[in-house]
Amino acid sequence: MKMTWDRALYIRYSLIAVFYSLMLLPILNLLMTINALAGRYILFLFFVLTVLSSVFIKKVWLYLLIQTGLFFVFIYSLFPPTTDRVLLSEWLPEKWELGVRQWQTLLAANLTEVPALLLMTGLFFLISALTFLLFHFNLPLPAFFTGLVYLLTLHTFTSRNILPYLILLVGSAFSLVAISQIDIASHWQTVSNTLLFTFASLLVLIGLSYFSLDQLKSSQEWVETKSNAYQKELDQRGFFDWINNNAMGLGFRRTGMGIRTDKLGGRLHQDFSPVFRAFTQRPNYWKVMHRTTYNGFGWDSEAADTQKTVTFPYTAWENGSLTAAQRQNMPEREDISSIRLEWIDDLSYLAYTYGWLELDYDSASEDEFTVRLDDKNDYFTVQNEEGVSGDYLLRYDRSFPTRFDEKALREDDGWREELAATYKELSSEDESVQAMENNEIIAYWFEDELQLPPSLPSRVYDLAEEITAGLNSEYEIVRAVETYLKEDGGYRYSLLDVERTPEDGDYVDHFLFESQVGYCDNFSTSMTVMLRSLGIPARWTKGFTPGSLIETDNDAPYFLVDNSNAHSWPEVFFPSYGWVPFEPSPSFANPVTNQEDVASIRGETYSFDDDADILVIDDTDTAPSNTDDPNGDGSDGASTESEAESDNRESEETASSADQSLTEGWSAILYPALLFIGISGSVIAVFRWHLLLWLPRLLIRTNTLSLKQASQLILRLYYLKHKPEPGQTVQMYMNDWKPFASSHKQTLDDFSQLADRAFYGPVNSQQQFTDNERKVLVNLLNIYPSLPNVDVKVSHQI
Repeated sequence: MKMTWDRALYIRYSLIAVFYSLMLLPILNLLMTINALAGRYILFLFFVLTVLSSVFIKKVWLYLLIQTGLFFVFIYSLFPPTTDRVLLSEWLPEKWELGVRQWQTLLAANLTEVPALLLMTGLFFLISALTFLLFHFNLPLPAFFTGLVYLLTLHTFTSRNILPYLILLVGSAFSLVAISQIDIASHWQTVSNTLLFTFASLLVLIGLSYFSLDQLKSSQEWVETKSNAYQKELDQRGFFDWINNNAMGLGFRRTGMGIRTDKLGGRLHQDFSPVFRAFTQRPNYWKVMHRTTYNGFGWDSEAADTQKTVTFPYTAWENGSLTAAQRQNMPEREDISSIRLEWIDDLSYLAYTYGWLELDYDSASEDEFTVRLDDKNDYFTVQNEEGVSGDYLLRYDRSFPTRFDEKALREDDGWREELAATYKELSSEDESVQAMENNEIIAYWFEDELQLPPSLPSRVYDLAEEITAGLNSEYEIVRAVETYLKEDGGYRYSLLDVERTPEDGDYVDHFLFESQVGYCDNFSTSMTVMLRSLGIPARWTKGFTPGSLIETDNDAPYFLVDNSNAHSWPEVFFPSYGWVPFEPSPSFANPVTNQEDVASIRGETYSFDDDADILVIDDTDTAPSNTDDPNGDGSDGASTESEAESDNRESEETASSADQSLTEGWSAILYPALLFIGISGSVIAVFRWHLLLWLPRLLIRTNTLSLKQASQLILRLYYLKHKPEPGQTVQMYMNDWKPFASSHKQTLDDFSQLADRAFYGPVNSQQQFTDNERKVLVNLLNIYPSLPNVDVKVSHQI
């Protein structure tokens, strides 16, 4: 049973209209929502009428006339006259003047509101043009690329999630291309099979695209890290500045040391502007400030009423950042080293390392250099005279460890009981203190560092309890939360894919349970809040990562720190060492508490394996003595057995790690491979005839084949769809195709004559063809995709 032409054409146009609407209407709705434009349904009505006009009106001049009338009617309904009883002759100049004014403002990059008239005018013209190209020239790709460019622009410069729109756009575009390739005059079963195969391929492709996202997280992070150089190049050329200045409502924030932290969130763009040089070869996290009050959206930026002017040199003793043990064991002079920090632009704040002892001027004098300290946040602000060097010296304890080992931090387990007992002993006459529980005393002493808003959702508390269930050591609890955020929780690091917190939401809760994508602020704030929910004092810290080590032949080596190194992390209180930094952000490693000797921080590799600077606590009471060892090697049977067991455990762990690495390696290969196969299969399914005919067209157009070879090649292609009868001539065979190509009968006859001359005439078989002959051959290839797959006699008719 064959489909009639009118019925088949109606079905094709209906399918095209459906998928065209699915491709563009959601994107138009998104555009109207983002720009808060009125007239959403008027735009949709214009879209529907334009589609109907393209389907039923085939004369170009009539289509243009109808669209012009629709344009003025809908523009008038959206932007009516400002006063009553205004004639059309007065309304047109009024709107023309408004449009010109909006255009000039747009070019001057001085927009303060969305240019609604310009935008709606552009949308009406764009819809008319794309619809005309689709229905009159069978070109769906312009509409596809228009939607794709808009979504990619939106994704690059806002925090919108475009994945559902992108999947719908790609699926609809492939469907449109597939429908445009279907021969509507062929057997209904052929049409059904083609549609079924195409849509099945699309579903496979969409499924692989969606479910491969989690498996490709590491690849996304790798791409984001490796693209820093290209981002820097675009930044230097002013690309992001131009976008930020001209994109109304699409502005973004840059990385850097901002002091307003009340409301965190939203996407960031890397700013590679240099900040300072630190003349040292030792990688450090550079602290600038910390915050203590979490408000549900960020960290309160406290007023400056706690500031005081300090004089240089200024010591950590005065600052109060040293613990009692550190005050009793101040280093000797020979154990103190200096780092010179050379500020590139005007110095407005100080950065310092962990273990710092003293801040001092370098070349400036006290009169030219004023420093104020906010005691509550350890934030040093600087005012210096114009032209005066902003360099300063930072002296630190060389014996202060570059890295703590686990044993060093486990020493403080049980400190809460000791603090409570000491406080009660000192307040022995105060009955209210004696009645306090240990947790109440800790809450009193660390009120700011344990603060949480009452609105914090209970599931944040529940998650922290779940992660640390069964752990008693405070150090293990801290590491468990850190590891969960950094590795085990499935969270992804990104500067671009970050959502803003909903107005009725909580910053930490939204990150942990909803978006699960963020950058350092999300990870560090979440760890700080989760530790506080467990009763562990913690605070949120801002500063810089080590930067890039620069080594030259002429100058001393130094770390160059720029705004892209701006970072945040949590600090946790350990009495023996004060506030110790931890690092929950993926792809980052803090030198002080990093557990590996070598780490990569956003593309920079650092070595922390410096035995002279690593603090290792030895248990001297149980260390074996050489005098007690008859073998003189400091070992005995028990230790040998212990070492053997340790080796066995290490072997098991290594094997397990190897298996895990192998599994991850196969996953990293399998999912991209399946995605590639799915995409390739879908492309081949949709464009199969174009791919098949590309080479024959090229060979004919470049005169690579003779007339006889070209005729043989084309006939072999046609034989794939319909085999010739025994003894059938080329003319008779071409006549079999005429019912399926009624508008190309002349081309079929011309080819029959060419083939007869090539096969049976006196013409040399190697003769090259003329331009007219080449045109006939190419035309015959062009009509090939529209012919059905039949193997029937010529008597079968449509």
